[in-house]
Amino acid sequence: DGVGLVKLLGKECGFIAAQACLASGFCDLCLIPEVPIKLEGPNNCLEHLAKVIRKRGHAVVVISSGACVQEKRRPESSNPKTHTLTHYQESDYEDEEDCIGRSLKDKIIEYCANLPEPIHTSVKYIDPSYMIRSVEANAADSMYCFLLGQNAVHGAMSGLTGFCVGRINGRTCYIPTTSIIKHSPRKVNVRGRMFERVLMTTGQPYVTFKDMRHGNSRNEMI
Repeated sequence: DGVGLVKLLGKECGFIAAQACLASGFCDLCLIPEVPIKLEGPNNCLEHLAKVIRKRGHAVVVISSGACVQEKRRPESSNPKTHTLTHYQESDYEDEEDCIGRSLKDKIIEYCANLPEPIHTSVKYIDPSYMIRSVEANAADSMYCFLLGQNAVHGAMSGLTGFCVGRINGRTCYIPTTSIIKHSPRKVNVRGRMFERVLMTTGQPYVTFKDMRHGNSRNEMI
């Protein structure tokens, strides 16, 4: 039984992971920074992964580099519903082994081995990192870059400053840099249509940070 674990860019948001999941069509678990990774209790992600492995014999996991993991309740805490959320980011650790991808790989193997009916799992960890930015541009990419560059030059030659070029509703527009920074960084709307499609594709349980704080767990669609 094999598990493919792919870690993609996304320390602040999970757009790349979510869109890669939808584009591939065969992802079984998508983990992004906007949604906590639940590793224990009912409807946790490892339980879902084990069910997929038993049914299909394999599974594919896509995870953002900024995803966070729910840890066990602190012993010194008097509130049984208090949990900690740990962010495993490679930039926060000198040791490469502490990054979220390798940590989750070990947890998957450990969980499957400790089941009442153990699953002997081989986890292949893939970290393409910035390689996805080196992919050759296709015709649509080249055309879009041409339009952006051409209009950027037109704006600069017209005396405009502090702007970015983008397309809004099919029209090329000049967008003030201040407006972009004001709403940065953008986050995946976990109650939006795109993430709903991710849940439909993977069948994974849905949990929010609010649910974690109140000790709740839901396995429902948005």
